Amino acid sequence: MKSYAGQVVLHLERLSMPSGELLGIIGPSAAGKSTLLRLLAMLERPDQGTVLWDGSSAWSLARRRQITLLLPRPQLFRGTVAENVAYGLAIRGVRRRLLRQKVDAALELVGVELLRQRLVHTLSSGEAQRVALARALAISPRALLLDEPTANLDPFSAAAIEQTLREVNAAGTTVVLVTHNLFQARRLARHVALLWEGQLVEEGPVEQLFTTPRDEVTRRYVQGETVY
Repeated sequence: MKSYAGQVVLHLERLSMPSGELLGIIGPSAAGKSTLLRLLAMLERPDQGTVLWDGSSAWSLARRRQITLLLPRPQLFRGTVAENVAYGLAIRGVRRRLLRQKVDAALELVGVELLRQRLVHTLSSGEAQRVALARALAISPRALLLDEPTANLDPFSAAAIEQTLREVNAAGTTVVLVTHNLFQARRLARHVALLWEGQLVEEGPVEQLFTTPRDEVTRRYVQGETVY
């Protein structure tokens, strides 16, 4: 459970997923989706209950460094694309030769290797988001958390990011994707959870939840109906 200023914004009895999952989290605004990501990323602690990774609730810098969170509006640092992507590796003490290899691999993975020496303030929104994703992937996280990663992007950039997420998940990275785009959730996720007013309404395999939902709220939501 998590509350702000005395108001409960998230109250889940239980939500679990296996390592290597690609979980889509859907729901209207103010449903608690972003709050859940911050808890999973260990940026905040729950007021009640426990967040478990690998069966352990231990909070440590080493564990937090295995998880990375990508926000809708990436905050890139001054300098070049390569310098931004290298940042997380540098603070982990990665040696220069290996650091360069990892930066090049991450840039290639998201398809922006030709932008290596570009200054970040010259990037388009789509390019900046792909660079932010490269920076997140360069550290080889065990879990990648994303909050509306393709919001307001052009179709080409959105498709490139979706393809990257498929590839990193296929390679074993756990991916948790918050999205308002139901088509995106259905395309990418293998498992989907619907949050509503801070609570988990329903979760299940993606096709089951979209085609034969158990809950009436879920049925109406995935069909685009107004739910009160």
